Amino acid sequence: MIVPIWIASWELGCCQPQAEVGKPWIVPVSFDPTTDPWWVVDHGAAATAEQRSYGVADLDVRSENGAPGIYTAGPLRFHGPVDLTEGHHTGRLHVDAHSSDDHQTVTTGGPVTAVDLIPLRFTLKERDGRGVYCPTEQLEPVRVGSTRDGSDLNDWVGEDTRVICELLIWVDVGG
Repeated sequence: MIVPIWIASWELGCCQPQAEVGKPWIVPVSFDPTTDPWWVVDHGAAATAEQRSYGVADLDVRSENGAPGIYTAGPLRFHGPVDLTEGHHTGRLHVDAHSSDDHQTVTTGGPVTAVDLIPLRFTLKERDGRGVYCPTEQLEPVRVGSTRDGSDLNDWVGEDTRVICELLIWVDVGG
């Protein structure tokens, strides 16, 4: 069972292991039953329907021994909202290393089958009287061999624009 797991590029430098095709990758994972990515939901960034659906997991969810907020989908084990019902769900799996301690104990992983960089264009905008960079557009994914590849895609494009990549790691969790 191969699943897509999202991770912010800054988390690799902070507290999470690099991912490389063919090597094991074990991380704390949570499920969010939202199918649109945060840059579309929170900022209204432009993304096609195909881009918005890329990296969405399709899972048959079961509660793990009645433990609140801990679920399985086949061999996949993850944390999720306590009100998530058993049954079929779509949403996003993401590395969850910066919430509560109990989330960090629910790890999953396996061999990495692919690594995608998802470039986001950020544009300088005025917010609350100051300039901030906000995501305005999702660009096409770039397939690489590891999370170390493609770091040069995180770059300034102009005075008021930069590109920063989110990462999508495809992991074979077994089954």
